[in-house]
Amino acid sequence: MMALRNNIQAIQVFVGSFESLVKEFKLTTIYYKEHPLNIGYIGNEEQRDWVSKEVFGYFPSFFSYWKKMEKHMM
Repeated sequence: MMALRNNIQAIQVFVGSFESLVKEFKLTTIYYKEHPLNIGYIGNEEQRDWVSKEVFGYFPSFFSYWKKMEKHMM
């Protein structure tokens, strides 16, 4: 992640809890991408981008998702 930050001009990296981020910067409007690890985030959740629009739902691993998605490729 730290190497990729060079691709985004003026990016700022914050290390801490979600609650600390909100308090420290006095944020009132927060946008974040949906992700299974974002439990407890408060704000405007945007759906994450999927490789296939035909296949959606919960998959315990990338490869279980990939097997379902392969059928819709090409």
